[in-house]
Amino acid sequence: MSAAQRRSEAPSPLRDFLECREALRGERAGTGGEEVCAILTSKLDSAIQEIVADLPPDMAVIAVGGYGRGELSLFSDVDLMLLHDRRHPGDAASALFRPLWDAGLRVGHSVRHIAEATVAARSAFDTYTTLLTSRWLGGDPDLFDRLRRTVASVTRARPLRNHLVAAERERRRRQPYLVMEADVKAGRGGLRTLHGFEWERRREEMIGRFSPPPGPEEAEARRVLLAVRNALHAAAGRAHDSFTYELRERAARWLGTDRYELATRLVAATQQVDRLASIRGPELLVEPRRNERK
Repeated sequence: MSAAQRRSEAPSPLRDFLECREALRGERAGTGGEEVCAILTSKLDSAIQEIVADLPPDMAVIAVGGYGRGELSLFSDVDLMLLHDRRHPGDAASALFRPLWDAGLRVGHSVRHIAEATVAARSAFDTYTTLLTSRWLGGDPDLFDRLRRTVASVTRARPLRNHLVAAERERRRRQPYLVMEADVKAGRGGLRTLHGFEWERRREEMIGRFSPPPGPEEAEARRVLLAVRNALHAAAGRAHDSFTYELRERAARWLGTDRYELATRLVAATQQVDRLASIRGPELLVEPRRNERK
């Protein structure tokens, strides 16, 4: 089924989202980064809230991952959790996820009992970090509050630094030097490093400590990386996060610039993120001991 057919056959709230996404792919909003993400996130929030308007009691729909952060790029995965407090969720999962799948969206989905979500937050680092920036979309708000209290208790007992430093070291091991064909999401100097900064800020806030907002250098790098990511998605017509040669001209055109200027901005942004990571985690600059390499 073509994208146009999916748009025409999608339920009304999702059709509005798909039409908005297609319009933004043709012509960006603002500078193409945060503004596009905000519009897409708002449109999808409205669509999902309409889909789950009659969600049974003891259930809640939670946005997690990039969607929870409000960083929904043009062809990002839609990360959702159906949280429940009953023996079986029944048909609620199908009612939530099926329209999204039928509309051609890539959905990162999970269905968890509140107790399962608690265990996952305590035992799985990836689940824990996605929940740090989770958002309630619909259903039982008290259930979400219970989950947030669990995340807060995990936060007090679970520092992030060692995990984030290890992840940053692995990025630098895979990519010893910053490169032009950067992966703006997961590569060295990319958005994933900035996500680590945000997770640390959320943790500090949850345990009652003051956490300063992002500085101007971090905020500017994030704006550039989000704009380039959306431009690559627009140029490819799908999720594509690497600044590959064949997409640069089209990505630059979508952003209203030329490929040389765009490449210059991207290099400056990744260099800035890399410097910020080294400043925040000076242990990155120290060769790990042998037992840390294992």
